[in-house]
Amino acid sequence: GTDRLAGLQPRVPQVDACQAMVAFLGSVEVVAIAPFCRDCDLAVWAGTHRAVSETLAADAMWRQLLLAHFGPALGCLSQSDPGGSLALAGGSRSSSGGSSGCGGSCSSSGSTSEGPPTQEAIVASLPWGTARKVYGLMQKTSSSPFKLEPRARLLLEIHELREWDKHQQRLVLLRQAVHIAAAMGCKQAVEQLRLTMAPATLELVSLQAMMGGGGALQLLAQSELEWGPSVDTKLRELMEKRLQRRRLWWQRQREYLMQDLGWH
Repeated sequence: GTDRLAGLQPRVPQVDACQAMVAFLGSVEVVAIAPFCRDCDLAVWAGTHRAVSETLAADAMWRQLLLAHFGPALGCLSQSDPGGSLALAGGSRSSSGGSSGCGGSCSSSGSTSEGPPTQEAIVASLPWGTARKVYGLMQKTSSSPFKLEPRARLLLEIHELREWDKHQQRLVLLRQAVHIAAAMGCKQAVEQLRLTMAPATLELVSLQAMMGGGGALQLLAQSELEWGPSVDTKLRELMEKRLQRRRLWWQRQREYLMQDLGWH
């Protein structure tokens, strides 16, 4: 009797787990979740279904990822263009298919924009189809040749390590901003950003010199900063300032130590 009753029960259709996931995560959900994922996660996700792959391959998707993952770099680029000419020039370049527009100069003549462009405006101004490539370039950006191994960090004082991390991060952000400006074909913005890199680069060179070993000329060459009288003067001033600060640091540490000994 039980076998006959079991045969009368409706059968639940077997739904493929992949199809169920795609049905649950439509294109709207994919766009909403993608900014919270790393690119390696997105690559695995794209391989699960054709519809997901097409959504993640869209140029608009990678523009959104640029905004979500590289906001600080976009902010650096925006600050380097207070007149707002960058977004206007890039916008005309994007709408014309990338063949014309800023003409490599990003001149602000005739611009009606007031203030720097927003991050959204900069991303929207990228030539069509370049967002994913720009994302890859920005992700691979490093602070090379300025890298400290764990043992090398012991050669710097605490305050010097804080400065190293600050200037290193600043250099990476500016280099990422250069990739965006270069993708827009705006040579003026690229040159302005490279000039902005000079102070951070010199700070890192001076900190590297504090660890001994020399190599300042080589570091400047590798960082694409040309050596000249002004650079030499600035580097000497930074070194003298750092030496004075380190002596003061040691003196304070000695005073603290003597106070501890006197208390006992």
